[in-house]
Amino acid sequence: MVKLARAGKSVVRLKGGDPAIFGRMGEELDALAAAQLPATIVPGITAASSAAACLGIPLTDRGHAQQLRFVTAQLCREDGTPDWSTLARRDETLVFYMGLSKVDAICNGLRGAGLPDDWPIMLVAKASQPDQQSLVGTLADMPCLLAAKPLPSPCVIMVGSVVTRVAKSPATCEEQAFS
Repeated sequence: MVKLARAGKSVVRLKGGDPAIFGRMGEELDALAAAQLPATIVPGITAASSAAACLGIPLTDRGHAQQLRFVTAQLCREDGTPDWSTLARRDETLVFYMGLSKVDAICNGLRGAGLPDDWPIMLVAKASQPDQQSLVGTLADMPCLLAAKPLPSPCVIMVGSVVTRVAKSPATCEEQAFS
C-alpha cells in the first residue's frame, strides 16, 4: 500500500467485513502513518453480525447469551493454546474467526473445559454472500459433520445456545431484505 501510494496511485484495500475485527487494520494504519500517508476507513459489518442476521438469530439474547466474544482461532498466545476454561461459558456466544481448520481442536477444547457434548455450534461460510452456507451441530458431532459436508473458507464458528434459534429462522438474508 505504501509503495503504490508513494507512486501516486490511489490505493483501496477492499475487505469484506469489518476491517477492525481480525482484519489487520491496525498494522496497515501504522505502516501508512509511518510513511506519513493519509488513510480513510470505511467501516463494515463483521462476519459474525452479518451471518447471524442473515440466519435470523441474535448473537446476544436475554435467555441465551448475556455476553459476546470474538476470538481468533489462530492460536496467537505464547504457548499456542487458548485458555479453554475461560472460553467454556454457557452465558455467552463465542465466535471464532479463521478457524475452519481448527474445528476439531475447538470442539475438544471446549468439551474438555466443561461444556457438554450437546452444546450447540454452527459454522457459517461466506457470511452474507449469496452462496452463504451453514452447518449446525453439537460440540460432539461437528467434526464428523464437517468431514461429511466440507465448507469453504472464509468461515466463522459460532458456539452457544443462540445457535438453537437458527431452526426457528423463517427467512434467508435476501428474503429478509425484501420482506
